[in-house]
Amino acid sequence: MVDDVPRYSFDPLERRGLLLGLQANQIAIASTGLLAAWVAIRVLAGSGGVLMALGCVVAAGAATFWTKDGRTAASWADLSLRWCFRRLRGPLISGEPLDGFRLSGIRPIVGVEPAAGKISSIALPGVELSELRAELGQPAVGVVIDMASGNWVAVLPVRGRSFSLLDPEDQARRLDSWRVVLNSLARPGTSVRRVQWIERTWQAGDSTLLETARTLDLADRQCGGAVRSYAEVAAGASTAVQMHAAFVAVAVPGPRTVSGEAGRRTSDVIRRELRLLEGQLRNGELWTSGPLDSNGIAGLMESAHSDQPSESRTRTRRFLWAIAEDEGWSFLRAGGTLHATYWIAEWPRIEVGPDFMSPLLMNGGRRSVSVTMAPVPLERAARQVRSARTADVADEQLRSRAGFVPNARRGKEAESTVRREEELAVGHAEYRFSGYVTVSAGDRAGLDLACAETEHAAQAAHLEIRRLYGRQRDAFTFTMPLARGLR
Repeated sequence: MVDDVPRYSFDPLERRGLLLGLQANQIAIASTGLLAAWVAIRVLAGSGGVLMALGCVVAAGAATFWTKDGRTAASWADLSLRWCFRRLRGPLISGEPLDGFRLSGIRPIVGVEPAAGKISSIALPGVELSELRAELGQPAVGVVIDMASGNWVAVLPVRGRSFSLLDPEDQARRLDSWRVVLNSLARPGTSVRRVQWIERTWQAGDSTLLETARTLDLADRQCGGAVRSYAEVAAGASTAVQMHAAFVAVAVPGPRTVSGEAGRRTSDVIRRELRLLEGQLRNGELWTSGPLDSNGIAGLMESAHSDQPSESRTRTRRFLWAIAEDEGWSFLRAGGTLHATYWIAEWPRIEVGPDFMSPLLMNGGRRSVSVTMAPVPLERAARQVRSARTADVADEQLRSRAGFVPNARRGKEAESTVRREEELAVGHAEYRFSGYVTVSAGDRAGLDLACAETEHAAQAAHLEIRRLYGRQRDAFTFTMPLARGLR
């Protein structure tokens, strides 16, 4: 029965602060404003001092309490200064990179040797691509080493039946299977630091259908006219067909290199976690062809910024990052493509069905959706919940004495804290998570149209998304298989 299908809702985004919900920078600004007002009254006599003090208080109050898209005035000022500093250095533009060539701000990686041959690639700063070689009964595994976070990231391509076409009962069962997968990754003593799923969509005309049509056209002499008919249909439909690909990335802590004893231990750990994850995915009726090797990961990362994205590529020269980029305030130009990245700031707080994200995931155009999750150890989660409950009680008492009126959002936050404590008590795992959406187009008009369509689709999915102004370059990497996006 449809009435028996579970409904889902999410807790509001927590906005706890040090005092009365204020963050440290807000308290510092308010204190500075009050101090300046006191100095103005003491130094300047008469009405001049009063006016100066009043101006300091008003300015400090506006800077402390004014917010836009969840950011305070101080946060916007800091973000703007950082972006202006990056703009002063100018865009990064270079010609065709060569083996061993060093590019300002981006360095090449030479020496990755998958089965297809040697890869020479341009990578993000602090990111290296390596490979765990094939062993007896074990395939080669590509590994992205993120120096900043100290993570090794491996990627599994995942496929399954179309979720939107399933009955609500089957959809709920699939979601429950995914819950089992997440619980297994968050088991006590787990080596998994982060897990990320990525769903990408692009026009079929950019890749596979046309390539298939051309291949079949070459075989037409042996196979007859039926193949020619299929090629004509595929070529005509390619501009309207959307291609989808899904990936799961697993990150474990590791050293900066795959060599040495520490590298061998981490190699064993990541292979073990991948085997366990593959088994759990099969139980959840999701299938994978095994982890991507270094060539596959390079192609996946290259397709994120390439003018012609596809699920797989055959070239041995890889560009993990565009050889020309320019970061604008609201978009990133990487190569010949424009990208805009959004943060999913609020998840549905009303009860929704299992397929609530379908409007966003099935939206047309070229787009990547990513959710990065980090398991929280049980002891730490319980400690954080106790601390949050204590802070809620103390903050509510202070606000009551100060005359603040209680509001529904703060009540929902307090209820979610109690619910988290109950879930931990019965053995559920806890995750920190954050979601991002990257929209891509070939020109500014196309990007504006795609962004408008994505914002409308997110609203239909009961999601609140915010464009990450002033940090589009970093934000773009949050939808790449790097397990980034969490503090």
